[in-house]
Amino acid sequence: MELRIARQLFFDAKKAEGITARTYQTYRDTLRPFLLYLTDEKVFQVEDVKSAHIRAYIMKHRENGVRNITLHRDFRTILGYTLSFANRECVVVGDAKRIILPI
Repeated sequence: MELRIARQLFFDAKKAEGITARTYQTYRDTLRPFLLYLTDEKVFQVEDVKSAHIRAYIMKHRENGVRNITLHRDFRTILGYTLSFANRECVVVGDAKRIILPI
């Protein structure tokens, strides 16, 4: 499944769950740069997202001075998008299914 389609499905599902506007904005603010990072890495399909992509993205932000609490929130949001949501929607997520230890 294309990342852009999965992104829209994710946000539609979150709206249907009745999340607050603030939570919705947090998801958008977190996922937008992650998806741009994946695009830069030439990853366009959810199935092609690897655990290494998530780790590299988080490490890049850590090197840029992002606080641990922010990194942890971003990590949880990204995993929610790539793993929980994709699994629930029957999208296989390559080796990103492997356990990635939280920050």
